[in-house]
Amino acid sequence: MKFTILLGVLALLVCLAQAQPVEQDSLAEREPGAVEPMPQDLHSRQKRATCDLLSGFNVNHSACAAHCIGLGRSGGYCNDKAVCVCRR
Repeated sequence: MKFTILLGVLALLVCLAQAQPVEQDSLAEREPGAVEPMPQDLHSRQKRATCDLLSGFNVNHSACAAHCIGLGRSGGYCNDKAVCVCRR
């Protein structure tokens, strides 16, 4: 039992050590001629995920309505193009 707890704590410490952010270089400390990092692209939000992914389980309209209620709307439905449309 002690060994299992020790392994769990050790795994937790390794995960925390790897999750620490790396310090950014300031512009003054960079070498002249250093390459500027490229900005990362923002993730793409697909409006069809709720209707398309859950359509095989026949819960697409319910999942869309729950999604819209979570956004503070009064419900929603999946239209014929499998896009979740929230009511106002």
